[in-house]
Amino acid sequence: MGDYIDAQRRANEFNAQADDARIARLERGLAVMAQVVGCLVENEFDYQNAVFRADNDRHHKFHKGYLIMLEILADLTLPPTGERGERSEQEE
Repeated sequence: MGDYIDAQRRANEFNAQADDARIARLERGLAVMAQVVGCLVENEFDYQNAVFRADNDRHHKFHKGYLIMLEILADLTLPPTGERGERSEQEE
């Protein structure tokens, strides 16, 4: 019985660490999303003057932020998996 309790405790600790890592990643992603939204609002006015198109650096940062936003949305909407694309043993 003691082995089962130890195994359950280790599993709970592992899950807590995974949750902490996921929360940290989501927090970083939300910060990037806030920057992207700020870029969109800022460029709403610049777009009419073609500044957004001329500013390649900001354009690339926007697309990078957009891809990160898609990853975050996938994290929020998809069930947890072991490795990317693999179902966990609990789901099977």
